[in-house]
Amino acid sequence: MEEKKNTKFIVIIVILVILLFCSIGYIVYDNFIKEDEIVENNDKNHDNQNNEQNDNKEDKLSEEELDELGLELFDRTNIVLTSTSGDYVFYQEDDITYDDLANKDKLEYVYRQIPNSEKVFNPNDAYDSSCIDTNTYQYTCYYEKVSTDIFEKYYHKMFGSDKSVNYEWFLAIIDNFLKCEKEENELVCYPTDAGGALSFRSYIKYNHTEQDGNDLLIYVNFLVGETDGVYSDLKLQNRLGDNDLPVTPDNIFDIYGNKAGLYKLTFKKDSNDNYYWYSSEIVK
Repeated sequence: MEEKKNTKFIVIIVILVILLFCSIGYIVYDNFIKEDEIVENNDKNHDNQNNEQNDNKEDKLSEEELDELGLELFDRTNIVLTSTSGDYVFYQEDDITYDDLANKDKLEYVYRQIPNSEKVFNPNDAYDSSCIDTNTYQYTCYYEKVSTDIFEKYYHKMFGSDKSVNYEWFLAIIDNFLKCEKEENELVCYPTDAGGALSFRSYIKYNHTEQDGNDLLIYVNFLVGETDGVYSDLKLQNRLGDNDLPVTPDNIFDIYGNKAGLYKLTFKKDSNDNYYWYSSEIVK
């Protein structure tokens, strides 16, 4: 009986000791450790807020920076292509994204973007009589060529680093009409006979650039000079006036600029911090 009482007493003492240590631990945490944790967490949250604000400040461009970058991106789109019969590929009758573009248009556009300093030329020998296949009357000596590595670098620059190139032959007009096709690790372009008169001409002019988060929105004025008049749309539905004045890129916006159509081109950033074309929308 005495042993049971001793055992109960020991158990009670142990429980009281445990409770005492827990109480002391809580008092130490509440008065010393907890305050340090709160201060540390507040400091971390404050640092995170500052970092986010700094990131937003770094991404926010001034009006001057927006216009400079916007003009650079606009200039990338200012190329008349062979395969679209004189139209600018990024300004079409309807809203478009990457998947809406014809593959040959993408290939020709990218090839036209590559500077001459990154190409190899053979313009004189390409037209030699020895370079003509007497059976097909096709030229067999190259006029110019470029490596596929360089071509794909410019492809990703315009369309994004996640895009893949689908190679096929395409036409391009540089100084002359060329037919280009992939041969091993090069895009090789040969002289060819092609061409035709156009009944109209599209005109584009940079308007302004806006920033939407990390996206850039490039606004571009648009006009069409046709044989029977001037229009603000490719569908030739909104006629602005007669084409009785000689319309040129230098004067058409002076005459009709206040009634011009308007496109919005969206450029997004890829994983390499490169702005690539994402979409073109008709505003009016």
